[in-house]
Amino acid sequence: GATGAAAGGGDDAKQRRATPDLANVPMECVVLQTEFGDVTFRLLGEAAPSTVANFEALVDAGVYNGASFYRAEPNFCLQGGAVSVDGVARPSPYAAVPLEYKVPNHRGMVSMARTSDPNSATTEFSIMLGDNSQWLGPGGSDAYGYAVFARVAAGWDVVQQIAAQPAQNEDGMTSLTPRVAILQARREHCPAHVREAGL
Repeated sequence: GATGAAAGGGDDAKQRRATPDLANVPMECVVLQTEFGDVTFRLLGEAAPSTVANFEALVDAGVYNGASFYRAEPNFCLQGGAVSVDGVARPSPYAAVPLEYKVPNHRGMVSMARTSDPNSATTEFSIMLGDNSQWLGPGGSDAYGYAVFARVAAGWDVVQQIAAQPAQNEDGMTSLTPRVAILQARREHCPAHVREAGL
C-alpha cells in the first residue's frame, strides 16, 4: 500500500530525485501563433529548469505577443523573440538566465540566444534548422554551449515556411524582410502524443 511505499523509499527515492524519470515530469507546451500557422514547443524543464521557468514567465507576461522572427540562416537557425515586426526592442522584465547546457542543439531543438557572456540569455531564442550540436556545444563556437530548453513538437512545416521567406544580408546576418510576427504566445498542456515522444 501507500504506507509501505513511503516507508520503503529510502535510497530509491533519492536516486529518482537525482535522475528524473522523463515519463513522470509534467510536460508543458508553448504555442506560438504566426500568420503562417502555429508552432508548438515542448518545454524541457528536466534539462533546463531555470530557462524554462524564465520562458514561461515571459509568455505569461505577454512579452512575445507582437514579437517577431527576424533572422533565418539556412540550415542553421530561425531566430526571434527580442524585437517587434517594426524593429522595436522587447526587453525582458526579468534578470538574465544562468546558462543551463545539457541537451545538444540538434535539428528541431530550441535554444536561448545570448551574447558572448554565457549567462546573458533573456528573451531571444533560436530554432535549429540543422544539426548544430557541435558548433553550439561546449568547445564549438565558444567554451560554454547554448542552452536548449525546448523542441519543436508541432508546426515544423510552419518553421520551414517562415525560414524560406524573403531575406537579405545585413552585417553578416540573414534578416527576414519583412520580419514575421509572433501574434501570440500561450502556454498549454502538451497533447498525449507530444508527451510520449520524448526528446
